[in-house]
Amino acid sequence: MAAILPFLMAYSLVGEAFHEVAGTAAFCLFLLHHFRRGGWYRAFFRGAYTPKRLFNAVLDVLLLIWTVLQPLCGVLISKHLWTFVRIPVLTSPAREAHLFLAYWGFLFLALHTGAHLIPPIRRLTAKNGGKRAMFFVSAFWTAAALYGCRALLRRQFADYLFRRVGFIFLDFSEPRFFFFLDYVAVFLLFAGLGAVIADALVRLGGKKTPAPPKSERV
Repeated sequence: MAAILPFLMAYSLVGEAFHEVAGTAAFCLFLLHHFRRGGWYRAFFRGAYTPKRLFNAVLDVLLLIWTVLQPLCGVLISKHLWTFVRIPVLTSPAREAHLFLAYWGFLFLALHTGAHLIPPIRRLTAKNGGKRAMFFVSAFWTAAALYGCRALLRRQFADYLFRRVGFIFLDFSEPRFFFFLDYVAVFLLFAGLGAVIADALVRLGGKKTPAPPKSERV
């Protein structure tokens, strides 16, 4: 799902038809993801809510809402796959909402990914070089985050997040590689932020705080 996201953000650069196919594929993957994590719904109101679990739960709920609204808006403005679903009076507001939700969903998904990265990264580095491996991972992520800060400004993310503009600016003369590189860097920036917040909340909650049930993890 994360790998498809930069292609969805490219929109006109990859073509509207491809955008709709990729968006439909991403939605199907989201459905599969939630179907496989059905225990999360059953365990949502069970157990103690540590600071980290609360942070994850808020992100999960926001992403769940986004997963419903974003594809719905996409269907309403479809020109290729979903043309049989046509409600003219909703086309214009759906187009504005689709752009607005795209950037917030990008941010939420990056934070969500980062919030779940620390345990597997630590296990992986422990098996492959220990502290030295962790140093290289940290160095890579720091470099990507610094570049991501530049890309965040260059791509005018704040304007789209806060609806300062109603349409996306794309430079069609620019090599597509740089567009994808910038968006991947921004994703890594927010993923790193999510990892830092999650790690800080674990420390805030204390080592003796019980972990949430496995069934509720998404």
